[in-house]
Amino acid sequence: MIYFLAAQMADEYLHSRRFDMARRFYGKICRAYQRERWWRALAHIQRSLRRCALELRDVSEYLQACVALLSREVSSAPEAEAVLGELLALVRVSEPALPPPPPSPFLPLSSPALLELLPGQALLSCTAEWALPRVSLGEEASLTLRLASSLAVPLSPSSLRLAASGADLSGDLSAAVAKLAAQSAAPHGGEAAPRLCIPAGGELLLEVSHSAGAVGTVAPKQLELVLGETPCAIVLILPLSA
Repeated sequence: MIYFLAAQMADEYLHSRRFDMARRFYGKICRAYQRERWWRALAHIQRSLRRCALELRDVSEYLQACVALLSREVSSAPEAEAVLGELLALVRVSEPALPPPPPSPFLPLSSPALLELLPGQALLSCTAEWALPRVSLGEEASLTLRLASSLAVPLSPSSLRLAASGADLSGDLSAAVAKLAAQSAAPHGGEAAPRLCIPAGGELLLEVSHSAGAVGTVAPKQLELVLGETPCAIVLILPLSA
């Protein structure tokens, strides 16, 4: 009942164009709706938060609401395509398959925008698993990253980065992406795909090779999906689970 009343008050503030107050009330109930998986109500809240951010010229909250609206639980494929087009316009990336975005009050980003993806948003998830529990010093170990999508649209990051407890494991995953592209192209006799694409509602497997250069435990922490090129980039931060 409390959440229902808060949502009603937020709608009234929105309709009266008191966007700062509407944003405050919508923000208070957003996490609760995610936790309860009330997707239809959450879709309305995220669209309302996006409008508030536009009216208030708050690019950070605008990005958060747009990313949340990429979930297949809250948006149809055409709706998510339109939102993705707006996001990519902010990092100067053009996707011919997407509809042209409407004029935006925001200029392209001048510094990277970091957005942490939460499990309750039903966007992306990633698990990490070592092929062997331990290896000797100097031996090579294989780490498998299983990236699962709950997005309503395919997503093509410009690059992937892995953050780990050890500096020798952290870094760009271009080698793993190139290997995946080569494997995908081999059965068809073609050349490697030029870029990575995460299918809507599908998953990808990435194999990362790591040579143990020091004694100790190395653990992967998070995967970073970069849209655009730094500094004009959106970085989606995805915690890893075992």
